[in-house]
Amino acid sequence: ANPDTRSADTLVESVTLFHFGTLIMDQSMMTYRRGLGTQVEIPVTGAFIEMRDGEHILFDTGMLPHGCDDGKHVTMSQYRSLVVKYEPQDDIRARLAEIGRTPDDIKIVIQF
Repeated sequence: ANPDTRSADTLVESVTLFHFGTLIMDQSMMTYRRGLGTQVEIPVTGAFIEMRDGEHILFDTGMLPHGCDDGKHVTMSQYRSLVVKYEPQDDIRARLAEIGRTPDDIKIVIQF
């Protein structure tokens, strides 16, 4: 087929968004010198893209904070801290299992 006539075709079968936990930090860690003292919650997300050809793509793998069952305080520096809220179901392997997939089903990983 002519590539110009296939513009409506796609190799993407589905996209599944994942929640991989939450980071709680001082806003000033993300907005230089603004919001000092204001706590913000930032969801950690990713996506599994199921491709028609079977070469599935994972955007981000989430966090793997070992021993972090009910939230963990991680010191970033003398003045700043980061709280990681991470439950066992936030693990990438658990999220993939929810949709009947395993890490072996992933061909490409895009980490950011």
